[in-house]
Amino acid sequence: NGMQVCVLSDKSLPIVSHVLIYKVGSSDEPVGLSGMAHVLEHMMFKSTINHDENYYINQLRKIGAAFNATTTELFTSYYATAPKQYLNLVAELESNRMKNLAIKDDEFKKELQVVIAEKKMRLDNIEFAKAYEVVRNVQFPNYPFGHLAIGWIDDLNNIKTSDLEDFYKSYYRPSNAILVLSGDITKSEAEQLVKKYYSSKDLETVSLNRMYKADIVNDAKIYINKRSGQLYEYIVKDKKLAADIYSELNIRTINSSEFIIDSSVSQNISTEDLSKHLDVFLNKIADSGLKKEHVEMAKNYIKINQVYMHENLEDLATHYAVFLALGLPVDFIKNYGDLVSSISVTDVNNMLKKLAVSNFVECHLKMQG
Repeated sequence: NGMQVCVLSDKSLPIVSHVLIYKVGSSDEPVGLSGMAHVLEHMMFKSTINHDENYYINQLRKIGAAFNATTTELFTSYYATAPKQYLNLVAELESNRMKNLAIKDDEFKKELQVVIAEKKMRLDNIEFAKAYEVVRNVQFPNYPFGHLAIGWIDDLNNIKTSDLEDFYKSYYRPSNAILVLSGDITKSEAEQLVKKYYSSKDLETVSLNRMYKADIVNDAKIYINKRSGQLYEYIVKDKKLAADIYSELNIRTINSSEFIIDSSVSQNISTEDLSKHLDVFLNKIADSGLKKEHVEMAKNYIKINQVYMHENLEDLATHYAVFLALGLPVDFIKNYGDLVSSISVTDVNNMLKKLAVSNFVECHLKMQG
């Protein structure tokens, strides 16, 4: 039926993490209905055709499972980590809501208010979050990345039950899903589980108009946000322009990745002064290049994070699921550390030259009082 399944066997503890990702997110929402993918994520914890709205959560709480869900621009993921003896129950619950979700109008209206309250609390009442929301809208003026996954309140109020039903039927199907099982489970056990709970036929194939990065590691080269990096040394230590500074890479599709530099200015320093020095630094570093020792430190940091990831079954399963959803093969994920090791200083500096001439959006957030 087209569903991808990945098994990561680890028998160190008798627990299993069940991560199911649907390749649909806020970037797939119709114009004027932003936030719908996230609202549907909330509704997935409500009624199904054969169970009431509290059944799913109550069953997982009874077995002591850790569970949650998240919506991004490209994916919606659902995870549950539980003792191995309850894995069948977890799979039964998850497969049931994949096929039998019942979106009831009264439940939807209540949950919509929960989502709106979440947006007001997490974004609208936090100045930095509001600023980033504006930056995203300016940075990506055309759909689909011009809004955050939680959506705009006016759009949220436009969503109808029928919109959610159409979205669910279009994207929540085996051919658009990736299941990763991580923990105390063998390949043969996983095959039996999948045949029992996820073997329903999917007569339609979901078509998404996306162009993914073919090689994520090429854009993961610039890592200058640690306190050992040249950006931190120049802005914080040498010039004392900021209390802290970091950078972040958000990889989306082939034409919409973003590189963010965020900083809090020091007392009596204007954001304009900091901006000028950032321009000086980026242009200088594009010409002279990063130092080899800083590149090696960045590579080591990335690789050690890969090692730490194996200590958490859910993180490991989610990592594999996301990379698989990006169209990358399992071997790429398994050998990611080696790929990072193969990156040269020249590779990094070539990427820096592209960064220095890229279009950018600059936001100065000045707090009152």
